[in-house]
Amino acid sequence: SSRDFSGIGLAGYRVLRDGALIASLTATDATFDDPVPAGTPDRIFLYQIQPFDSLGNVQTSGGGASCPFVSVPQIVMLPEPEFTAGDSNRVRWHDSDKIDVYTVFIADNGDFANAQSSDIADTSLTFTNLADGVSYSYWVEAFDQQQRPVLSDTVRSIQDGSVPVINVFDVKSKISAGGRNWVNARDIELEFHALDSSPGKLLRLHLFENERLVRSLDIEPPRPSFSAVIPYTLAASACQQVKIAAGVLDAAGNLSDSFVIDLWLDDAPPDSVTELICSQMARGNGIELRWQAVADAPGCSGLAGYRIVRDGSAIAEVPSNVLQYQDIFSEETPSGQFSYQIQPFDFVANVQIRGGNSVCEYVGVSRITMQALPEFTPDLSNRICWTITGSLVSMQVFLDLDCDAVADDSVLVSAFTGQEMCQIFAGLEDGVEYCFWAAGRDGQDRNVTSNVVSSTQDNSAPAIASFAYPDGEPLNGELWAFSRRVDLHLTATDASNGEIWMYTIREDAFLPQEHAFSDSLSQVSEILPYEIQSATSGAARVTLSITVTDGAGNESEPARLTLFVQAELPKMFAFPNPFNPMENAVTIRLHDADETEVGIYDFFGNLVRKLDAKVNTRDFVWDGRNGMGEYVANGGYICIGRKTHARFKIGVTKKR
Repeated sequence: SSRDFSGIGLAGYRVLRDGALIASLTATDATFDDPVPAGTPDRIFLYQIQPFDSLGNVQTSGGGASCPFVSVPQIVMLPEPEFTAGDSNRVRWHDSDKIDVYTVFIADNGDFANAQSSDIADTSLTFTNLADGVSYSYWVEAFDQQQRPVLSDTVRSIQDGSVPVINVFDVKSKISAGGRNWVNARDIELEFHALDSSPGKLLRLHLFENERLVRSLDIEPPRPSFSAVIPYTLAASACQQVKIAAGVLDAAGNLSDSFVIDLWLDDAPPDSVTELICSQMARGNGIELRWQAVADAPGCSGLAGYRIVRDGSAIAEVPSNVLQYQDIFSEETPSGQFSYQIQPFDFVANVQIRGGNSVCEYVGVSRITMQALPEFTPDLSNRICWTITGSLVSMQVFLDLDCDAVADDSVLVSAFTGQEMCQIFAGLEDGVEYCFWAAGRDGQDRNVTSNVVSSTQDNSAPAIASFAYPDGEPLNGELWAFSRRVDLHLTATDASNGEIWMYTIREDAFLPQEHAFSDSLSQVSEILPYEIQSATSGAARVTLSITVTDGAGNESEPARLTLFVQAELPKMFAFPNPFNPMENAVTIRLHDADETEVGIYDFFGNLVRKLDAKVNTRDFVWDGRNGMGEYVANGGYICIGRKTHARFKIGVTKKR
């Protein structure tokens, strides 16, 4: 045959489990380990070995066997809490009938290399003398009946042997009265703070009322310290003692000592006042109130006092043993009605707002108002006036010489009205200050005193010592002004107690001008600026007169001053009139202050005379002589300024 038979022969073995091919082996293999999947329970597997040749022929008969399988046991640790109380811990795990002895390990703070172990046939083991605050790890190792090693999972727990502590537990806004702690409402707020030793954590807060657990609060998340303000509603009866306690539990189950507060609840006000009597105070300004005593409920905080309310606003509080009150008014309080209420209150601020009401009439204080007086009064008498508000049953007006607060005279007034009333005091002394006031009694027998007014009697007129124009130019017995604006000097005096207040200047037929002095003094020496009102273009004769007036209106005798005024001036001018045969010299004035020399020329251009300015003036005086000292001939001459070239014609005539 041409077929190649070199490959015929045993090629290998097929391994079947429960009829399913699980492996192929070579012809030289004689063993096979079947790895059973983890978690496979105890059971019997049916295996078959099927030889096959190189042509793929498989022997499917024979080679079968039944094999029992025992599963690997598991050791499962029971979960441990995050924290374990005390100094011991009992560790538990699930039992297995395939393990006879367990080795239990413990390691602190993750130190697995130095773990300690104990052998035990039971499924739990208690470790003792554990350190507080240490994290312990636990696990179990063993060998099953097939000598296979078995390892459990690892569990951990922190040993916590410390009891948490409550540092703060108090009632917010409590009121201490009579040696007790009070609240005036059922809804209160509790201030709380607790602390656990690290690494412990607080888990739950318990609240107790009269030893009965009424509320538990989980602390989320658990933490080493916890602070809170906790709303709480009291269930206890009013005016009886109630014990509020708190306890805190940590994550290990350690419970703190209870923190207890003794508290009393008083949420009701005292009884109301049933009768309030009010009347106007005798000889005083105000309302007097009287009422009967009230009480607080038995066992409550007690009556602390009474609140006085006028027109809806509290004005005072008095202790519980006081049953009257005087509401004092100012003298400015007008007549009117006032609504009062007495509100009893207890020691925990409960206020009774019902009852205790009354409406009271008040008659305001009568008033005497003296009319203001001037600082000075003329003559030797004074008319004093006043007005009365309200009504009086008696009244006197007083006079006080020198205002020393001691009355020197008085007048009894017999008629009283609300209109203006007056009284004249005569025979007063000149230069003396007088004070005046009034006093009386009203219908409520109250003293009424007016304000004090004062005035100084001034029966002497001031006198003018001098009235002059210091800047005037005296020429041939007359005083000249070359500007409408002049500065006049005034000196005047008044009596020692009088004061000069104003002055009046009169100019011929023009309207007088009145001016006040900046300071009011008994003596004045002032420069008074004045604008001359005369409007003539040439020289004009002006007469001025002046008077001064003191604070009482007394006017002085006038003082007079006569001026010649030449207001409209060219660049160069001469005065007096050079053609006036009564004058022997002519004064030439230039507006330019820098001009220091002028020349006098005849009409042929010949220089007649050079003139220099007078010292500290702009004036040049020519006496009609030439440079040789000889009088010039009659005729016309020209005056020329050296710098300004200003010109002026001068005529000369000799006396005959």
